[in-house]
Amino acid sequence: PVFLGKQLIQHLTTSNPSPTYIRDVATAFKTGEYGGTTYSGKYGDLAATVAAVLLHPDARPASPDLNYGALRDPMVKVMHFLRAMQFNDVLDRKVFFNTQVHQ
Repeated sequence: PVFLGKQLIQHLTTSNPSPTYIRDVATAFKTGEYGGTTYSGKYGDLAATVAAVLLHPDARPASPDLNYGALRDPMVKVMHFLRAMQFNDVLDRKVFFNTQVHQ
């Protein structure tokens, strides 16, 4: 539950969630309830988990610090840049990114 909760938080709200935020989302996954609302009341309830991710006070703090927010994957940054610059290959080739393995 903790791994799933952290992954959902990182993809939907912030890349650096607090331990309390992660714990509350994991608890919602385990119990099936969040914020006084019982969704199914069963282990693995995704409705309660997503509600915890989106409705938790840490999801949108009133005054976020400099470390708050979602980081984009480097590949996504490159693709956004290429699209913004309306990239066209002069030889009309498709753009492929090869996977690099770090050793």
